[in-house]
Amino acid sequence: MGESFLWELVGEYGYLSMFLISWFIFFGFPIPNEVGAAFTGMLTTVYDFKPVYAFLSLYAGVLSCSIFGYMVGRLLGTRVVDRIQQRTSERYFYRAKIWLQKRYGLGIGLSYFVPGVRFLMPYLAGAMNVSFIQFFMVTTVALFLWSNIYFQVGRVFPTAFNEIIDYLVWTICIVGIIVILFIRRKTIQKGKKTFVSK
Repeated sequence: MGESFLWELVGEYGYLSMFLISWFIFFGFPIPNEVGAAFTGMLTTVYDFKPVYAFLSLYAGVLSCSIFGYMVGRLLGTRVVDRIQQRTSERYFYRAKIWLQKRYGLGIGLSYFVPGVRFLMPYLAGAMNVSFIQFFMVTTVALFLWSNIYFQVGRVFPTAFNEIIDYLVWTICIVGIIVILFIRRKTIQKGKKTFVSK
């Protein structure tokens, strides 16, 4: 049902459908964001869609969803945090919260590459009063990279992007964890040196 609905959407609305797919996923349509982005890339190989326009439609969709999440978090504050905590995995919730508290910009940026955390971060950033300018600057860059990666996967592997995405998500998560551990280690070492110098 999911794939047939997407094809119908594309046939009816063209480029606009690539924007709408992000919003349908945002509100619970049962496919991962990565698949939606790769699907958009794949469309440029099987239909006469211009890659630049298709990508911009996808990018505008995912970016506007994140900004919407931030605004909801900003308006509802702790109420949205409590609601998210009740309705999501504790593991995802606390990971997102810790990243945001300790890393801010880096935490927001990396969160877009981690399934589950990606959805929570905009709400938490808004609820925890992260500056909109800071949120917007990091989000535009991170989502541009994220969108481009999966868009290109769909273009390069139009018949096998689902399988490629599974491996790619795990690879990105592992690399992200290594980066976080490296930064954390450097921060601890810097703190120890500062303590010793005092």
